Amino acid sequence: MTVTFNNRMISLILVGACLIPGAIDASGCWASFSERGYSRLCWLFDEGKGKTTWHVSGNSPGGGPYLGDDYYANNWNYGSGRDDLGLNVKSGSAGTVIYAQDTGEGYGKQVIIQARENTNFAIRYTHLDEIRVATGDAVDVGTLIGTVGDSGLPPNRCNAAGGWRCPQLHLVVYKNINEISRYNRTALSWLKKGRSPLRVVGDRPTKFAAKFRVADP
Repeated sequence: MTVTFNNRMISLILVGACLIPGAIDASGCWASFSERGYSRLCWLFDEGKGKTTWHVSGNSPGGGPYLGDDYYANNWNYGSGRDDLGLNVKSGSAGTVIYAQDTGEGYGKQVIIQARENTNFAIRYTHLDEIRVATGDAVDVGTLIGTVGDSGLPPNRCNAAGGWRCPQLHLVVYKNINEISRYNRTALSWLKKGRSPLRVVGDRPTKFAAKFRVADP
């Protein structure tokens, strides 16, 4: 539900028996998170209104080809070749930035946000060309957090047969992040270091892998 306060529309999100404030963007979208069903993020880009011009692969809700914690990950590509290099990436939810650094090969430049709507969830945005936020920043739906890039991706795997399309935005949603993962530490503590909760390689999702959809603009 939404209410108006000081001429600003605010979403209220049911958590247990309580309603907590969320953020709502100009299109009327707000993020929502579900432990068992599908979470929803708001539209992430300025360009390409609708998914007809953005190509999504490897993706939730079907799962794969990613494994373990990233089982339901999305890859987003716009146009062909390097058409999407440098395009703005916006936060799909409100929250707090818990990691914003370059981790080198693997995820490359990435931003991880703990959701405000449900602090048991986090969203990872990877392979960025530029990072536009810092750890500790508060963001709303639609806040600019970086630009599409190909950081962390091995050049010989990009745009090759059987490889990745580059540049790309690799997007992951995690749940249960306040639970213990490995070495008696919470998943949140690993995400704050830019790491994965379990790093389990297998053909099934871990308990931290969350199904999600991205709302059309």
